[in-house]
Amino acid sequence: MSAVASDTHERLRLTTQVTVIGVGSNLLLTVLKLLVGWIAQSQALVADGIHSLTDLVSDGLVLVATRQAHKAPDSSHPYGHGRIETAASLVLGFLLLVTALTIAAAAIGKLQSESAYVVPGVAALWVAGVSILSNEGLYHYTASVARRTQSSLLRANAWHHRTDSISSVVVLVGLAGSMMGVPILDPVAALAVAMMIAKVAWDVGWEAVRELTDTGLDRSRVKNIRSIIKGVSGVNGMHMLRSRKLGHRALVDVHVIVDPQISVSEGHRIADRIRDQVLRQHEDIEDVLVHVDSEDDESQAMGKFLPLRDQVERVVRAAIAAVPASELVEDLILHYERDQIHLEFRIPLSATDSRQQAEEVISQLKQAVADLPHLGRVEVSFYT
Repeated sequence: MSAVASDTHERLRLTTQVTVIGVGSNLLLTVLKLLVGWIAQSQALVADGIHSLTDLVSDGLVLVATRQAHKAPDSSHPYGHGRIETAASLVLGFLLLVTALTIAAAAIGKLQSESAYVVPGVAALWVAGVSILSNEGLYHYTASVARRTQSSLLRANAWHHRTDSISSVVVLVGLAGSMMGVPILDPVAALAVAMMIAKVAWDVGWEAVRELTDTGLDRSRVKNIRSIIKGVSGVNGMHMLRSRKLGHRALVDVHVIVDPQISVSEGHRIADRIRDQVLRQHEDIEDVLVHVDSEDDESQAMGKFLPLRDQVERVVRAAIAAVPASELVEDLILHYERDQIHLEFRIPLSATDSRQQAEEVISQLKQAVADLPHLGRVEVSFYT
């Protein structure tokens, strides 16, 4: 099994494990809050039980989204399914916002209500305390796994557990206040918590929106990647360094400038070294696409309309056809630079008998192509 596959399998295992534990805990708390809230006549605890239902929904969302996100790339999703996690984070942020608005609306309604307030039973206090401890434990456990797996979806779900814990604190304060003869503490505290939940909803949702709109990696990481690339031997410059996130992974692409006289294979080797160095130092980066340039093409359209080899070779061969030396030319090498094509004729050294004949061949070939468009330097090389 490859390192990538192993990492993916372990990430899926950890995410599933923490989410299943969350489902079991929230299911138990939901039943407990609703049942005890109804028996103890605590509207706040019943509302908190409904809040725990949203945790169950979010846990189910995490399970489904995580399994979908870890599917292998296919023809419809060649870059994988990582953004399913991001989309699920956006939905989770919306659920948090709905929860905040629901709590706020109930609190405002209670503040405006003149109906008699029923003092709940003491059992409701114990359930609220158990809920606080349980959800705080779930928050820290889920947040720890989220950091380990670099999952924005798990991080959002961890905050959902935290909001449930805060909600139970509100219930506890409200219950204690009502028993002490200050029932207004319940709705006032609920409003404060609603605003906190809304803030978390905004942070989770905004991060998901940034990722879905291809926001790049932060500046410090881009600076580090730029430094890595510049440190690779053979890189003379770089431009168009871009990045984007795909769930817990990221993609990077860059244009690097190399010596225009090197071979294609050497340029490819430089690109491979850049990719290896970046991936080695940034484990969350999925891939690095390196475009090798012989010159800076970022802001200029230099050479965009120069003809390709088939057309150039056809024109050159036609131009030298009447020259006796044309029969000696075995290969043409083209070097594209700015708005010119530098031409190199390659001739076997054995095809010439003397230095004088070689100089005649050079003169004939250069004169034959002297008036052709787009040509820059013209050289003739003899090889053994």
